[in-house]
Amino acid sequence: MDERKVTTSEQLKCGGLDLIFILDTSRSIYIQHFKEMLGFVSDIVDEFDIGRESYQTRVGILTFGRRCFLQFFLNTYFNKYYMKRAIKYIRHKYDRVTNIGAGLECTARYMFKQRYGARKNATQIAIVITDGKSQDPKSTRNYARQLRESGVQIFALGVGRNVDRNDLKGIASHPDEHYVFTVEKFKALKNIKYKLPSSACEDCGGKNADIFFVLDASNSIWPEDFKKEKQFVNDLIDIFDTSENKTRIGLVVYSTNIHPKIALNSGYSKAQLKQIVNELTYVSGRTNTSDAIEYVRTRGFAPELKRKHSVRIGIVVTDGISRDPIATKRQSQLARADGIHLFAIGIGNKIDKTELKRIANDPDDKFLFHVSSFGTLTSIKDLLALTACGVLVDQPSNLMKVCGHNSITDVVFVYDAVAIGNQKTQLTNYFVYDAVRHFDISRRTIQVGRLTDNCPRQSNIDLTASEDLSAFHRIDFPGFYNLLRNLHSSFTWRSYANQLAVLFIDENTQQIDDIVRFLRTYISHKVLIVAIGNETMVGKEHLLFSERHRLVRIPSYGDLITSKPKLMEKLCEMKILDVQPGCRDQPADIVFVLDASSSIWPPDFMTQLKFVKNVTSDFNVGPSSDQSRVAVVTFSNSKYVEFHLKDASAGVQRIGKIRHRTGGTNTASALNYLATDMFKEENGGRSNVPHMAIVITDGQSWSKNETSMAARRVREQGIQVFAIGVGRHANINELKEIATCGGKPADVYFLLDSSSSIRPKEFNKQLRFVEDIVDVFDIAPNKTRVGISTFSHDYKAVISLYQYSNKEELKRSISKVSYLGGGTDTGAALQKVREIDFSSARTRREVAHILIVMTDGLSRNPDSTKHQAKLAKASGTYIFAIGISNNVDEVELNYIASEPAGTISDFVFSVDNFDALDAIRSVLAISTCEVAACKIKSTIDSIFVYDSAKFGSEDSKVITNTISDLVTSFGLENDKIRTGVISSSCIDDSRDISLGSALQPDEYNYFANTGYSGMVQQIRKLRQEAFSSSNGGRPGASRTAVVFVDSILSRNVVLEMNRAKFQRVDFVFVAIGNGIDEGQLDRLTKHKIIHASDVRSLQNKTSQIRDFFCKGR
Repeated sequence: MDERKVTTSEQLKCGGLDLIFILDTSRSIYIQHFKEMLGFVSDIVDEFDIGRESYQTRVGILTFGRRCFLQFFLNTYFNKYYMKRAIKYIRHKYDRVTNIGAGLECTARYMFKQRYGARKNATQIAIVITDGKSQDPKSTRNYARQLRESGVQIFALGVGRNVDRNDLKGIASHPDEHYVFTVEKFKALKNIKYKLPSSACEDCGGKNADIFFVLDASNSIWPEDFKKEKQFVNDLIDIFDTSENKTRIGLVVYSTNIHPKIALNSGYSKAQLKQIVNELTYVSGRTNTSDAIEYVRTRGFAPELKRKHSVRIGIVVTDGISRDPIATKRQSQLARADGIHLFAIGIGNKIDKTELKRIANDPDDKFLFHVSSFGTLTSIKDLLALTACGVLVDQPSNLMKVCGHNSITDVVFVYDAVAIGNQKTQLTNYFVYDAVRHFDISRRTIQVGRLTDNCPRQSNIDLTASEDLSAFHRIDFPGFYNLLRNLHSSFTWRSYANQLAVLFIDENTQQIDDIVRFLRTYISHKVLIVAIGNETMVGKEHLLFSERHRLVRIPSYGDLITSKPKLMEKLCEMKILDVQPGCRDQPADIVFVLDASSSIWPPDFMTQLKFVKNVTSDFNVGPSSDQSRVAVVTFSNSKYVEFHLKDASAGVQRIGKIRHRTGGTNTASALNYLATDMFKEENGGRSNVPHMAIVITDGQSWSKNETSMAARRVREQGIQVFAIGVGRHANINELKEIATCGGKPADVYFLLDSSSSIRPKEFNKQLRFVEDIVDVFDIAPNKTRVGISTFSHDYKAVISLYQYSNKEELKRSISKVSYLGGGTDTGAALQKVREIDFSSARTRREVAHILIVMTDGLSRNPDSTKHQAKLAKASGTYIFAIGISNNVDEVELNYIASEPAGTISDFVFSVDNFDALDAIRSVLAISTCEVAACKIKSTIDSIFVYDSAKFGSEDSKVITNTISDLVTSFGLENDKIRTGVISSSCIDDSRDISLGSALQPDEYNYFANTGYSGMVQQIRKLRQEAFSSSNGGRPGASRTAVVFVDSILSRNVVLEMNRAKFQRVDFVFVAIGNGIDEGQLDRLTKHKIIHASDVRSLQNKTSQIRDFFCKGR
């Protein structure tokens, strides 16, 4: 077996770990192998304590082919669940070239920079994984050397027979045996997982552990080798934090007889322990391993020496076959049954590996080690220490034994299988199955049931030409609340039994407040909430808890299976919690701004007041510091303060009596007062709570520009603004201007003319204009990012997309942009922006790419400008062209700008002078938030297909919204296109399990099953029914199916799709994440594939999907 090695604690600083993975995404790697590589990375991440604290680990990832592809920085994810989900969705590029140097260069230039999350005191490690030779070995070695010289430790992992080990040695840190690894297949990567570092400090820290060493000193071991055994033990003692309250050490030497040397409760210091080990004498004799294990089990870990919450570990070191293998096996089984974790270390070539396996716990790759000689023992000490520290404390498994009672109990597990999706449902199923099979049901004192079926209603839509598109905008998921309403009937079988409901909820569970109210009001039995995800139920615990309720938190669905002890403990405790009830919401200052003008009809005004009353009733309103405060301002010809925040308690009683004043719509007057006075301390405002404003209007204000400026002043005060339109004629654009599209993510780049035809004073006006536009956006790494370059005859990149993560710093930097002077080479500037600063390597593929070009004159080379603009637009960038002054060539502006699309009537703006820029600021800001539409030319019947049960409710809602946006953009008034939906895959037979089912132990696997027919039935329905005339299909219409997939299609699904193709159905695939087989889809659809990194990025793919219908691609 290969020697195992990890980075030692002496090599790593205890200041946290910054880890970058550099992954090969060239075409020599098959998709399945790429997935195995991602799985390996995910497994490595599992070993870390991920977080933003100085002592925690941060991870970043980039991939490389011909060039590098950023996946995420060190400061992108501080939550392990979301990080692993992002890893899962990394897309394979199938690039033609294996340019390892490009990956190392990008790592050196970006990944270990402080602005992207690197830390000064952290250990910095890079792990390169590749299956081929570098295309440019010289540059690869140079970039690797630069990284190493900057203090980065590099591990090089080669996979397959084509790997050049010399290449890997040139990349990796030294010595090679510690930093260079090769395996023949990607599946074998898991075998070297433990050779890599899993923290910045490889020790058990403050963890309680009792560790007993069992050392073979029989005559098959030479005295010199016994000395190496002793050194091995002392090296391990050095790693552990030994003390009576943390790690305790015991030791026994054996041959024919047993020689106890150190008891667990000896109280020796680390120095004393090492001295005793050094003084151990070689005894010789036969190899009596069974007696040694029995001694450790019965006396070394005697009951009086046991510590609560302490893990017990035995480390057996031997070089030969024991005298009585059967007895050795029996004693090992008894030790494991007592909760002792046994590590078996075999030394030399004569060892019986079967016996080692009998001694060691499972799995073998974690608890069994085999080294070729005593001299190589030192190579596994760090790994052994690391693995020992990862052992969990065993908990009793039988519920009745743990609880110590025989009371009659009915337990029902409740989770919304449709809402959480197929994968999470399976993880929950196995968790419940694993828990249930440990219940003692032999005497029928405890019975278990399951409530999971919650299929959506009316989720399929037949082909329709109706103008009523509302059905496409919704999918009726009953929600968790519906399951709770059915919970009462689950407990009717044994009314005399203790009744316990175990509810699984996560961060996406809807109607949490309704669930809490229902539990408090209507559920009389005990409830255990299993809250999955770090943010689930945060801030709401005090609303739920009573003597009947308990809560257990689990970080992610992936952690469920290891969390059984935690659940069992909670099931047994169910003690009364001494938690005082408090307010239902975090305190806030909230101002309602209501339109009371003549354009609001009296019934609509009364609706406003009812809305305000309903919203305020959901808040705990009052004068104290932990309560919320509300105020109301109305406006018509002017603003009218109905009551201030300081008068909230009395004011809410008068909401129904607020007067409808009628008159003009002076929205700006109310917004200006909101910005300057409403949140002042003398009016009841508080500086330590959020400030929110809810503006309700029909949007038809007196002055759009004044309203826009006032809205900007409100946002500058840090007030969060929500705009609600009422009436049929609400002005959507003005509402957007008030509320902004700030939350919508985009990459926005400004290219500013700084040539000599623009005077410095006018150039500064350009900068102020840019600041105003930036004010509209929500600047953050995961939201809107802004970059700026200036140009004349030269080009200067001023602000990169990655540079600023908050608005104020960005605006300060914009104001300091320097003036260049010179000629006007627009074409060269567009080329630099496209190839470098706004290239695909620096933009995010899942968001809109918007380039805003500002110029005042003719470019030096119009043909070049036209060509470069065409290339930029072809790459998916939307370009707005702003011409300033009368000298600008409008023909050239039109060449630069994108074509009109959807609600954006024009991407070209022209003003006479720089002072007039303000007039187009609002229009430009709104335009950047719009989605393009198209007109359908041919007759098409189209069905959208997705498995709502597989995707879960939250992801299904995103898909539903995407479909709704698409259908709305088509426009159904001309009947050119009819659209329908097939989304339900629920089966008719329920998979709920009633308490009266009386399942036998051998039937427990029923809990591991779910019942969803999946996509096979959906495609069959598509083929047999969806396009029929009875469902709205039309003779002669083209038949298109848009199928959303996130995994490899089964053989039966492919068979049904091929049958559908024979019936003239044309497929378009929306491939989500990296779990798909590109070749499989390509064979079914002739390149009609849209890629989305995850479900959330679908909102940015609507234009690509629409193009297949609009442009016939």
